[in-house]
Amino acid sequence: RLRQQITAEETASASLASEIEAAHAAVEQLTAEDRRRVLTALAYLNQGEDLIPDGTPVLGFLDDAILIELLVRELQHEIRAYQDFCAFRSERRIAQTEFTRRDWLIAKREMLQERMRRRRDAMRRRRHRGWRLFG
Repeated sequence: RLRQQITAEETASASLASEIEAAHAAVEQLTAEDRRRVLTALAYLNQGEDLIPDGTPVLGFLDDAILIELLVRELQHEIRAYQDFCAFRSERRIAQTEFTRRDWLIAKREMLQERMRRRRDAMRRRRHRGWRLFG
């Protein structure tokens, strides 16, 4: 039983380490300005005293929640893009360390170019059908 508990804790620890590594990689992909915003917000959330002390009943975490909401609104496009990246990687069962965001952007560009080619070819076929004089 102790061995099972140790194995479960090791698995959880490895999973947490993987998530931390993924979060670090995601932050590294942000622009300098967005990275500064995230790090400033994290520093604010981590400090002992803030606008409304966290120990204040009912309202203690209100300023923290507002800060997180504002940050998420500002970074919503980055967050959505990162979620798309994670979904793409998950759908293809690619390990986090084997597939970077740069790889995803290249794959996404190739998919979009292929879709444009198919649409262009379909338009050409329709156009050619319209110009035929006999059957």
